Amino acid sequence: MALTLVACTGAPADSPLPTDITLKTGDQRAIRGLTVTFVGVKEDSRCPDNARCVWAGNAVVELRIEGGADSVAMTLNSGIEPKAIGVQGLRFTIASLLPTPVIGAPTPASHDLTLHIEATR
Repeated sequence: MALTLVACTGAPADSPLPTDITLKTGDQRAIRGLTVTFVGVKEDSRCPDNARCVWAGNAVVELRIEGGADSVAMTLNSGIEPKAIGVQGLRFTIASLLPTPVIGAPTPASHDLTLHIEATR
C-alpha cells in the first residue's frame, strides 16, 4: 500500500479558476505561470473595528507579479479604484485584508491578504 502526502499551501499553480489565495506579508505563490508576492500594505485608512465611520476607508496593498522575464510592481485598493488589476489573462482583486485597524493598537507588522483570482480570457 502506497501512501502519498500532499502539502496544501493554497491554490496549486494549475488549479481551476476562480480561486482565492491567502498570503502573509512577504509571502509568494505560483499560479498559472506567474509568481505573486504580497510586498506589504502601503496605506491603511480603513475604519477601525472599534469606531463608527462615515466612510469605510481604503487599504493600499503592493504586489509584485513575475512571469518569465517580466516583473511588475502593482498597487491594489480595497475601497477605491483600482480595485482590480489584470496580468496575463488573470484578474486580481482583494477579497480580504486582516487584521483590520483598531483604535489605540499599534500598526501590525504583518497582514493576511486574500486575493480573488479569475481568468479574463
